[in-house]
Amino acid sequence: MRRMLVVLGSAFLAAACGGSATGPSDVPPVGPAKRTLSFFNGLDWGVPMVGAQVTVDSKSFVTNASGQIEVEGMTSSSMVDVVHQGCLVMNTTPAIMERFYGKDRFGLWQAEDKAYVQALVFHQYNPGQRLVRPDPGTFTYSFSSEIGGTATASDGDQEAVAHLEHAMTRISVAASGKITFSKAAPGQDAHIKFVIDANDPNPGAGLTYLSLAGYRIKGARIVFRNLEVAKSTTAQHELGHFLGLGHSKNREDLMFFSSQVENFTGREIGIISMMAQRLPGTAFEDNSRMAPVAASSEAVTEVVISCK
Repeated sequence: MRRMLVVLGSAFLAAACGGSATGPSDVPPVGPAKRTLSFFNGLDWGVPMVGAQVTVDSKSFVTNASGQIEVEGMTSSSMVDVVHQGCLVMNTTPAIMERFYGKDRFGLWQAEDKAYVQALVFHQYNPGQRLVRPDPGTFTYSFSSEIGGTATASDGDQEAVAHLEHAMTRISVAASGKITFSKAAPGQDAHIKFVIDANDPNPGAGLTYLSLAGYRIKGARIVFRNLEVAKSTTAQHELGHFLGLGHSKNREDLMFFSSQVENFTGREIGIISMMAQRLPGTAFEDNSRMAPVAASSEAVTEVVISCK
C-alpha cells in the first residue's frame, strides 16, 4: 500500500509541474511564427516580382514564382532590403509598407531609368533631395484680382479662371482622386494662391513657391508673369510642382523645364502614383526607413521652383 501511494504521489507531482506521468512530452516546442511576404509591381499589384533578392534582418531570400518568400521571426520593424532588375533598390520595414499595401505586402518601384526618377522626384529643389508631396485631401484655391476679379466687380479673366480650374481637374485625375480642389470662401486663406506678378524677383515665366512642413507640401503660391502665361500649359506644369514633381529631362513630358505639352504622359502619371505609395521624406533610391513616419510639426518653410 505504501509503495502504491509513493508511485501515485510521484505521478501527481510530475503532472503538477507540467510534465507527464508517462515520460517527457512528445509535443514539439513552438518556434517563431512563419510569415509569407509578397512582392509585386507597385503600378500593377497583380504582377509578382519573381527572382527578387530580399534581405530580412541579414537573412537572404529569393522570391519564388509567386513573388513570395517565407520568413521566421520577423517583426514590424525588421529591416527589409529588396533588389530587383529594373526597380529602385528598396529599403523599408513591414510597418511602413503596411500603411500602403496591407500586411506583409511590398510594392516595388519599377524604374528602367533611375536618373529619370531621380530628376522628377528626388530633385535639388527639395530639402535633402528627399521625396516631398502633399497628403491626400482637399485643397482650397484663390485667384488674384487680375485673374478672378474682385468681390464687387467681374473684371477678372474668365478664360484664365476656366483654364486654371481645368488644370486642377487634370491634377486630381493624375492623382487618382486623392488630391482635390475647392474654391476658397471670401476672406479664407487658401492653400493654393494663383497670382499675376510681372515684378517677381525670381526668373521664369511661371514660378511655384511651395510651403513645406518637413517633407509635406501644405500649400503653394503659383505666380505667372501675365495672364497669357496663366492661360498656357505652364499652369498645369506649375501644379505638377505642387504634387512634388521636379523637372523632367524628357522634352515630351509636361514637367520638362520649358514644356509645351498639355497633360502628363503615362510615365509621369506612374511616378505620381508611386510617390503616393511612399512616405514624404523617402530618400533615393527607395529608402523609406529614412523618412519620418509621423507628420512633421516643424515650422513651414518656402521653396521656390522657377520655369521658363
